[in-house]
Amino acid sequence: MVVQQPKVSVVIVSNATNGGGAEKSMAALHRSFLDSNIHSSLVTLNTSANTEVIFNSFALDRKWNSGLSKTLQNFIEFSRLIKKLNPQVLILNCELPELYGALLKFNGIIICVEHSTKPWKGRKALGVAVRLALAIKRVKWVSVVSNQKKVWWGFGTTIYIPNPYVSADLASRTKNESKSVTYIGGLKKDKRPEWVILAGIESNVFINVFGDGVLKESLEDKYQTFSNQIKFHGFQLNPWRVISSNSLVIVPSLYEGDGMVVFEAVLSNNPILLFNNDDLKRFKFDKRHYFSDFKELVTIINDNKMSNFQDLRVSKVIYKQLLEERSLNRVSDLWGNLILSFSG
Repeated sequence: MVVQQPKVSVVIVSNATNGGGAEKSMAALHRSFLDSNIHSSLVTLNTSANTEVIFNSFALDRKWNSGLSKTLQNFIEFSRLIKKLNPQVLILNCELPELYGALLKFNGIIICVEHSTKPWKGRKALGVAVRLALAIKRVKWVSVVSNQKKVWWGFGTTIYIPNPYVSADLASRTKNESKSVTYIGGLKKDKRPEWVILAGIESNVFINVFGDGVLKESLEDKYQTFSNQIKFHGFQLNPWRVISSNSLVIVPSLYEGDGMVVFEAVLSNNPILLFNNDDLKRFKFDKRHYFSDFKELVTIINDNKMSNFQDLRVSKVIYKQLLEERSLNRVSDLWGNLILSFSG
């Protein structure tokens, strides 16, 4: 007689139902867990635009950048929900979930996931306090960054598990011949979306901007006279469905975590340009895919726009390597093995 092992109960805590790489990856991991020997619940702390329906998920209603009172109320709701769900393992992603995990009374296993190479930027003192509290709780650390051996103010060994690639629906995708550049991501200062806008204007190509954030309204107001050349699409669950496969995807960030937009662009077969920082150099693309300053970005666009940026697509070798490394099945297996090793 074969005795079936009971499922391990896990709660994944994320900032929102949808958003950047962390949110998208954890939602995919949650769905994958539901089909395995891990019983998963997804808890999101902030409200989301264009929220998709996800089975066994619980969305709290804190608004982004809420003050202390609303955040405290949100934490109390979170604490009650965790007590009700009573998981064996908590997986915390990014800063607000880390803060809640540091304050939470919880006797199970806590795994914190580092999604950025510069966490707690602008709130270093609070970040140190949170991570010291997490160290007392003996949390385990996972990094989505391949060369990160230690996390900032984290103690113990850091385990590398990449974020998974979730296949996009590209069935209705266009191959528009008009010259265009595309930015995808948060509209905030360190992501530098304005570099893409200004480079597109200077190079006389169409500009797509996908994403939301604190700079959205100011950028729309500032460039409203260029409405025939720029389209602000806002946040979209699947931007790749509407982006031409000939559009040049530009990642101008000062720093990156896992860089999900990068491998999504590669696996969607778009040409791509990256800012030459240490984080983005991890992808080890050919030199032609990197720019060091704004002037070089404009030069590369002008030199390649007549060929629809054909020379800025990555090689088939890199494509295959990323596809294998980031497959949802592989990443889910890595996570499952890790959780079972901690809980068993």
